[in-house]
Amino acid sequence: MKNIITFIRNPYYTRIYEFDYTILLKVLLLDFIFIFVTRPFLFIWENIFHLTNPEHNIINKKLILIFLMSPIIEEFVFRFYLRPTKRNINIYVLGLVFLTVFTFVVQNFQFFYTSLFLLCICFIIYFVYRNNRVGFYRWYIKHFKVIFYLSAIFFGIGHITNYNLTEYTFIILAPMVTPQIFGGILLGFIRMKYGFLYSLLVHLVFNTIVIIPAVIKTLL
Repeated sequence: MKNIITFIRNPYYTRIYEFDYTILLKVLLLDFIFIFVTRPFLFIWENIFHLTNPEHNIINKKLILIFLMSPIIEEFVFRFYLRPTKRNINIYVLGLVFLTVFTFVVQNFQFFYTSLFLLCICFIIYFVYRNNRVGFYRWYIKHFKVIFYLSAIFFGIGHITNYNLTEYTFIILAPMVTPQIFGGILLGFIRMKYGFLYSLLVHLVFNTIVIIPAVIKTLL
């Protein structure tokens, strides 16, 4: 637990270690403790400003599928690039191209513009990387702490769509996604310490645990 707290307080670029499944339990425990502590305040905030999105209270097969599939996209978009090797950069660019085209075809323009924005940023980074790899890595490692925290913040912001967006500003909605931001930090720790597949695994396990009570409640 101490290693996790130390990394959260001061993220750093590290080598990949062999995965310890007790880490999975510790990360899940930390996340649920944070949710348990913050949930009463967020519940009050949510009801004061009527932020609940009714669509997210309807549990159906489509929503369950989205809930279980979203970790794949979210881990790729928000954490895959945290290790910017040549292979990872190439995969990330190709993945963003696919997401951009796919979201345009299905006319999900909210995610289309997000994917397009990330793709433009990625092309700039790719150009810099190809022309000065040494300088790029020096800059990246020097600013890794900021990049790491920003990945978690953007991950949290991406969940604002879970709430009612029609009447309130970002400032009002921002507190609602603090659990996701903290979760993003924990998943970033797993990604950096143990690799992308394990951060995806932890994300899937967490979403599964969260969705089970809602499914049982619906069935009853």
